[in-house]
Amino acid sequence: MKRVNKENSKHKIKYSVYSTVMIMSLLSVLILLNYLVNIIDERFNLSVDMTSSRLYSLTSTTESILEGLEEDIFIYTTETADIKDYNVAELLKNYSSASNKVHLINIDILKNPAAIEYYNELSGNEVMVGSVIISNSPDTNKKNQKYSIVNYEDMYTYNAESEAYDEFNAENAITGAIKKVADSHSSKIWILDNHNTDLMAVETIREILEYENYQVEMLNILNGQNPLSETDIVLSISIENDLTAIERDILNDFLDKGGRMIIALNPQVYLTKDLDNYLSLIYRYSIKTEQGIIKETDLGNIAVTGDGEYMFSFILPQIAEHEITSEFVTGNYKMLLGMNSGGLILPDKINDANVKIEPVLYTSESSYLEQWNADTDDKAESNVKYGEFIVMTAVTEIDDIRNTKIIVTSAPEVFTYIDAYIQDVYKNKEMLLKCISWLSDEEDGLIIPGKLLNGSPLMIETMKQARLIIILVCVVIPLLIFGTGIFIFIERNNL
Repeated sequence: MKRVNKENSKHKIKYSVYSTVMIMSLLSVLILLNYLVNIIDERFNLSVDMTSSRLYSLTSTTESILEGLEEDIFIYTTETADIKDYNVAELLKNYSSASNKVHLINIDILKNPAAIEYYNELSGNEVMVGSVIISNSPDTNKKNQKYSIVNYEDMYTYNAESEAYDEFNAENAITGAIKKVADSHSSKIWILDNHNTDLMAVETIREILEYENYQVEMLNILNGQNPLSETDIVLSISIENDLTAIERDILNDFLDKGGRMIIALNPQVYLTKDLDNYLSLIYRYSIKTEQGIIKETDLGNIAVTGDGEYMFSFILPQIAEHEITSEFVTGNYKMLLGMNSGGLILPDKINDANVKIEPVLYTSESSYLEQWNADTDDKAESNVKYGEFIVMTAVTEIDDIRNTKIIVTSAPEVFTYIDAYIQDVYKNKEMLLKCISWLSDEEDGLIIPGKLLNGSPLMIETMKQARLIIILVCVVIPLLIFGTGIFIFIERNNL
């Protein structure tokens, strides 16, 4: 009897040791598996975005830009031990996992302020905690690197009514910065000088374009010397006096050889002054100007904005289908035309098969045209002309000799109204950049819609996600548990 008890005791001890070893082995495997999954997740980002607005998922636009990267891009975050933006961090994981050209590096700028001295010095602004720096250099203080700083306010939209941030715009800001740093623009941009243009608007436009890594210079051709090449772009923004004959001939020759231009006509000027030399640049394509100022009667097509002291009414244009405006149409974006907008008259018939003239922006059928004078108000006279008026058109002239592109607008404030550039609701800045991209034959400018921060619970958005969860919960995990139990049971019976 004692021998049997002794044998049973040995079996129990053996079984206990064996069970302990099996449990420890299983725990070791689970720990190792968790470690490996974490390593793989850091490299390939295995997490699934199940937020209702797909907050952390990359759009096809971003994926296409990342696939086209030829050089390494370094994304520097500025998180500290106490400050970390989970939304931005999760989004950036997808950037680094989508391309082996993207490298994600964090700099604690409170502990290591020297790492961002270069950016603080050149940008003129202090890089704040929470900013994201996009660079083409693995060394943050390397001279002449190409870089772009994305601040917190660039990644979120603040709603004044709700007094809260309600939209996540980080993908648009970060992808735009990557595109800017990665691109090398072939076009040089010239701003026509010596014609009393709005200098503050010109300086703002220059800053916007230089921030996008374009080379921008003022164009002085009064002396007859022509520095233009056929890949250049000339911006003629709301000039207040006519071109000289020398300037006219140089610009017409520039267009004859395939040049690119933006011609922004101020109706207050062309309705009151002789601009024959200047207007010859559009007359060559049989484009004329309406003899009046456009007003709008439909309140749904009017925006009221101001500077805190004065309030102004602006026309919200209709957007035509065009290569320039494709993303504006699908995104239902708005822009401001300005208080004084004129109309363009396009030719009914184009006799040259190489020339194409297409509307880009126009006003609603509830708008009207009236003669301009200093006392013009918003009350329509009985004899005014109602209807849709074209305020921006795109011209292409392509043949064996030239590939000319021109954008003509009779609403210059779409480019010169500075306040529209700093209001998120209006896309005037994006319109400027899309026009430049179209003129320079580059890939279209970037617009990625923001995503709502609605605080919604996790959602299953696709069948792929649903199947993955079902397989893990209903198949994989139960099989592991069942298989482990069967294995232990068999081994126990063999003891």
